[in-house]
Amino acid sequence: MKKLLCAILAICFLFSTFALPAQAATDELYGEMYVLRDNGIIKGDPDGALRPESELTRAEFATILCRAAGIDKLAETADMADKGYFDDVPSSHWAAGYINAAVEYDAINGFGDGTFRPELTVTNEQVIKMLVAAWGYTEQAEALGGYPNGYMAIARRYGVTDAVMFNYGIASKRWVACAFVYGALSMPVAESSALEIPFDVEPMEDNEEQPENTTYI
Repeated sequence: MKKLLCAILAICFLFSTFALPAQAATDELYGEMYVLRDNGIIKGDPDGALRPESELTRAEFATILCRAAGIDKLAETADMADKGYFDDVPSSHWAAGYINAAVEYDAINGFGDGTFRPELTVTNEQVIKMLVAAWGYTEQAEALGGYPNGYMAIARRYGVTDAVMFNYGIASKRWVACAFVYGALSMPVAESSALEIPFDVEPMEDNEEQPENTTYI
């Protein structure tokens, strides 16, 4: 019995030892979500949960993008919601103003059939493309090969993707998209962009403590 107990304890210790680095990395990335939340860039669900492992829709990311770029007030006007840039984004859609504002700042252009597909999950490369385009680097990205590789090259150049390893072609989880947004806030805005990014986010300290009494669902 003692040998069995020792073996179980040894296995538990082994797994806990290997789990610590991964948990520390996850806490750091979730910490970036707190920074974005504290700056009003993300707001979570109605119950206040940020749901870091949930996937984002294209409409949800367009909203985050507008807040990060400082054009959310413009996006929230009735006139912007009525622009009607996409056949599948009527003015009654909750994110119509944000989507249309992102179009006006050259961050998104939708699909070839005239749709935006707001309820479709957004992929990692689409998130990066929107950020790079919003910050005014479309011309440079297209010169480097266009979508997606040219936009990825610009994002890497400015450290947008440094905080996380990711795959192409899969839905972006909230914490991954937030890591990209956090990285983009340190990227200089190109001269061709009309944006004036309102946030000056300080880098997080290592092992920064997280707020207490916060529950993720």
